[in-house]
Amino acid sequence: LQVQGLWKLFCTLELPLIKILAVMETHKIHVNKQELKKTSEILGLRLKELEQEAHQVAGERFLLTSNCQLREVLFEKLKLHALCEKLHRTEIQQLVSTSEVVLNKLQDLHPLPKIILEYRQVHKMKSTYVDGLRTCMRKGYISSTWNQTGTVTGRLSAKHPNIQGISKHPVRITKKQYIKGKEEEIETISPRTLFVSKKGYTFLAADFSHIELRILADLSSEPELLKLFQQPETTDIFSTLASQWKGIPSEQVKHADREQAKRIVYSVVYGAGKERLADSLGITPLQASQFIESFMQKYKKVHEFTKKTIEQCRDKGYVVSIMGRKRPLANINAQDYKLRTQAERQAVNFIVQG
Repeated sequence: LQVQGLWKLFCTLELPLIKILAVMETHKIHVNKQELKKTSEILGLRLKELEQEAHQVAGERFLLTSNCQLREVLFEKLKLHALCEKLHRTEIQQLVSTSEVVLNKLQDLHPLPKIILEYRQVHKMKSTYVDGLRTCMRKGYISSTWNQTGTVTGRLSAKHPNIQGISKHPVRITKKQYIKGKEEEIETISPRTLFVSKKGYTFLAADFSHIELRILADLSSEPELLKLFQQPETTDIFSTLASQWKGIPSEQVKHADREQAKRIVYSVVYGAGKERLADSLGITPLQASQFIESFMQKYKKVHEFTKKTIEQCRDKGYVVSIMGRKRPLANINAQDYKLRTQAERQAVNFIVQG
């Protein structure tokens, strides 16, 4: 560890953290078993309804969880790809993708893609966040196992269950009514409401405000970003960023402008490429590339920071975080463009995340 320059990181961060994680693993979190069972049944019923709807609009029975069978129905039978612009294809076989991005583009052309999107959402909620909890429960409680060496960036991970990954986004379920004249009910299901705090206690959620963006501002010494964080906390960071980037008054910033600024920042921080940014904004990869370029032109110090980080990584073959953590990136000098650019994004991402 001393030879690799990791001794300080080990002594000041990793070693003291072991005790904290050990205590965390002894704490049990109560889960409402009755509500868990009821939620699982509601989701299961909705899955059956969606399956029937899908078979009806497709005109045949097929397995909704099979991408191969879904592809046959969407593109060989219904030929929806012919009604839409160029769609994403799978990397290896170059088949038209059945990803969420593609289904979102197709959902106005036929009822089936929308049904599949809801089916996937409900299935994920049931299998991962509801039934997944049930398999990890012991006498009405869960207690996660924490791993401090499970990610390349040094972030913590958890399993049995992954308590960090419990979705905060609720699912709205339409409960069909089979009695004439009775209106359909909408039920909102959020897996986080299944957890129950101990008597006399309450759950508290705390987070650092825009921590990744703050770190990026510090590492790059970008004056515009640094100035941004010296303003009152009430300021909407991403609206202000959009205003600066596009050169328009803050009161004229639209939701789309704010969303673009936010997505571009996090594409830099999290190492997302132009393709993923294009998908998230519903634009072409060329437009996404132009957005990133114009953003980097505005915030030149951020551009200089990313460029310098990549150059240092090319020279050394690894990157080092603020705390001294190292990440080797074998593909940083690869001939393959895709592998090389992925490693470049990972280098910048590691510096900020690590």
